[in-house]
Amino acid sequence: MKRIIFFTAVLIVYVVNAVFSISEIFIPDNVMNYEQDGKHYIIKAYTLPPGEVELESEFEQDGYKYTKENTDEEEIYRVENKDVEQSETDNSQEQLEYSDEDGYSGVLTIDNSKTTSKVKGYKAETYTVSDTQYFYNLPSRDLYTIPKSVSKDGVTLSFSTINWIEAGSGYTAKVTYSGTKSRQVPTGYTKTYIYSGTVTKAELESITYIVTYVGELIPIPYNPVPLVVGGSLGSGFAGLFLFFLFKKNTKIYNMQNGNYLLIGKTNVKTLSPTINLAKYKHKITTNVYRIVLSKSLANKLFEHEITISYDNEALKHTVRSCESDYTFDITIGG
Repeated sequence: MKRIIFFTAVLIVYVVNAVFSISEIFIPDNVMNYEQDGKHYIIKAYTLPPGEVELESEFEQDGYKYTKENTDEEEIYRVENKDVEQSETDNSQEQLEYSDEDGYSGVLTIDNSKTTSKVKGYKAETYTVSDTQYFYNLPSRDLYTIPKSVSKDGVTLSFSTINWIEAGSGYTAKVTYSGTKSRQVPTGYTKTYIYSGTVTKAELESITYIVTYVGELIPIPYNPVPLVVGGSLGSGFAGLFLFFLFKKNTKIYNMQNGNYLLIGKTNVKTLSPTINLAKYKHKITTNVYRIVLSKSLANKLFEHEITISYDNEALKHTVRSCESDYTFDITIGG
């Protein structure tokens, strides 16, 4: 009983590892296959975040080993905009280069409608205030009749000069008065200019890698492995064994409305590999088929023929690859 459990566990671990070991770290966005000058090429396109990446350098597919030939990179940036204003003192150039710690940069233009002036400071200044007054019908040129001072704009002005004018039997006196007054005057002005505009920031968002692989055919000899069932290993192990023994190893597709539609699965024997399409008559609409052999079956039939029949017609096809599932197209039947 312990041996049964042991062999069952080993088989389960083997199957699980086989399934999950094929996963890839990076999944390509697009894959293209083509042939040129007799060589097989595969191009894979990846879009990945910035940073160091290690893409697969080689892999095997459809009987070919593909090796990385070259890699092209294209950086994709995300662009953000914002409107800014910046003030400059005593700088009246038309444009100004802008950059900030957030990574935005651009050119700002002066907005003359927002230019302002501000007084730098003040100083005291003394100036002369003067006034002229006339005194009429004076009987004589007597200075004692003339006021020695007058007031103007809050400033007391002192007698300065006098001019006597004869007027009939008397005199008119033209008197000038003068004085000084102090006032505050600006020492200068500071002008502030406003610059405005839209600036941008470009951040690396992702990198697109275009990887080209060139393939080389892998020759694998035909080496069928016989299946032997012996002993009583218990229902659990026997169930797993029978699953692998009788599971369908071939898929059959029929061309319908421009696409290949899966119409059936079958288990092809390696000793006499034959596919009878007649049993799928109720699902067939055209005479164009695609046959997909499992990797295990392709390995056993490598460089051997498989027969495809439909009623009284039969075709043979030689399996040319066994590295992965093997696919080929045929046309048979009316």
